[in-house]
Amino acid sequence: MVVRAGGAIHTTGVQLRQEPEERLVARIDGRAVTLRQAFHLARTHRTTPAVTQLTEIGSARDRQPPTS
Repeated sequence: MVVRAGGAIHTTGVQLRQEPEERLVARIDGRAVTLRQAFHLARTHRTTPAVTQLTEIGSARDRQPPTS
């Protein structure tokens, strides 16, 4: 399953979107870090990754300065 997903990601990013492979890998690495953080927070707070991400999104909005 992982190999097939990797092939689809590579085909979409590099071949269809003509994204440099290095940029694609960096983008995927960033998402992997985010997922690891979400799973860690979920385990720590004994909840689901979806709930932790919704909580983080809400907190990030609260920290942003108001727009005029």
